[in-house]
Order: sequence, then C-alpha cells, then structure tokens
Amino acid sequence: MSFDDLTAHERALIDEFRGALGDPRTWDQPSTDGEAALVAAIDAERRLLSGTRPRRRWTAMAAIAVAGAAAGVAATVYVMRDRTPEPEATAAMQGTDFAPGLQGDAEFTTKSSGVEIEIHLAGLPRRDGGEYYQLWVHNCSGSAWVPAGTFHDMDYVVAWAGVAPSDYPVLTVTEEAASPADGDGQRSLGRVVAWGSLAECTT
Repeated sequence: MSFDDLTAHERALIDEFRGALGDPRTWDQPSTDGEAALVAAIDAERRLLSGTRPRRRWTAMAAIAVAGAAAGVAATVYVMRDRTPEPEATAAMQGTDFAPGLQGDAEFTTKSSGVEIEIHLAGLPRRDGGEYYQLWVHNCSGSAWVPAGTFHDMDYVVAWAGVAPSDYPVLTVTEEAASPADGDGQRSLGRVVAWGSLAECTT
C-alpha cells in the first residue's frame, strides 16, 4: 500500500504527524507526566481502533508508532543532556598588552581521554594561511609547557590536554605560524595575546 492509496483523511492524518515531527516543540525536554500522557493517548487510540476498518487501524497504529518514537527520542535527548558533566573548574581569561580589553573564560572537565577545556574568548582577529593561535597549559614557574591545540580564532574552542590542571594551572594563548620540518616547530612560542590561571601562582 502506497501513500497515494490512502484516503484524503488518512493522508491528512499522516501529514499532521509529519508536521509534529518538524515542530521544535516536539523535541522539548519532556515533562515529568509525559509517560502517563502517552499511555493515556495509546489507550484512547485502542478504544477507537475497536470500531475502525482495517485500513483505519493501520493508519492509527502508524500514528501511535510515530508519536512513541518522537517521545522516545525526546526522552533520550533529555537523559543525554542530564548526563553531561558539569565543569570542574573555571578560569578567567584576559588579554595582554597585545590584545587590551580582551576577556573570556575557560572551563575544565576531566574525562577518560584527558582534560577538556572549553574556551570562550571573542575579539581576537582570525588567523589563516599558515598562521594560527596556539593554546598552551603550563606550570606556575613556566618551566614545563604542554600544547593543547591550534585554532583559527578563539571565539569558541574545545581544547584537550593530557595533564592535570592542578599541575598545569596556567593557560596561555600565543600567535604562531607554520614552520619548516627542521625548524623549532612546536617549541616555538610566539607573541602571547591572552592568558588565564586556575591558581594564584606565586613563583
């Protein structure tokens, strides 16, 4: 049976459910009584099905299946959102004399693969053509530096570090450019344009 074989009423019913799937409100966070409402809707459809023709029964069951799938996806989105870990620490970011007035923040979340660093630092000009921004984390004394990613801009980036923030609490953003394979490469520290720290370094 194809869509064209359905009656006008049945096609309208399916179009109505298609519209519901395209409505952003369908995917809103489910309410606490959503399950009870869904069960009540299914019971109502069951009572309706007891006196319908076979074709109407197929259409109604399809509608219930679509509604159930939508509710399941919405519930899954809610559960996944609820399981997103909260940042463990936040560091304020600020510009240097090369980027005066620049402000932002960096949020740290420890995960199994490393430390995720989510940074919001809008205001720096975009860098392309072999030029980029480099994020570093380092200790208070500056004797140990670890690269945490390269970016075109710093408006919103997600960086990763494989070292503990307690040991490397300082973040530094530098301007860098691609270098030949026999050059200093990643050891080269360009001009510092922004920084932040999780700890008050005294050394």
